[in-house]
Amino acid sequence: MVEKSVLVDPELLRAIEPRENAQTLQARLSAFDIPREVLATEDESGVLHIRFLYPDEEREGATSTDGPITIHSGAYSGKILGLDVQVRDHGINRIELLTNQIDQKIQRLKRLNQRLNYQLIRGVLERKGLELVTAEDE
Repeated sequence: MVEKSVLVDPELLRAIEPRENAQTLQARLSAFDIPREVLATEDESGVLHIRFLYPDEEREGATSTDGPITIHSGAYSGKILGLDVQVRDHGINRIELLTNQIDQKIQRLKRLNQRLNYQLIRGVLERKGLELVTAEDE
């Protein structure tokens, strides 16, 4: 099992930083809701595990499973701490499936910081996902 790591650098963040505007107010993510690094491993059973490392060490709260994807969320902020994707059993395009699933979840989120975090994670996966999922090929 090979672990692949991708740093979330300032240049990437500038390119994908999500924002929401409400009349004259503009909201942005706090530094604690922006991952510094993304780790990915695929285990022997064909599950791709993606973990997001943040400056804080928030413990895991809720997990939600929808089909082949499980989202691990922070106990307090609700930010995405990790994603598990059953890739072998479903023969799926891992990154496209993840970004589609995140899009669906964003529409149902009520908390602004969660929506912005999910949008950021989606952007990271779109831009760096291929580097993560080819970890086992190296």
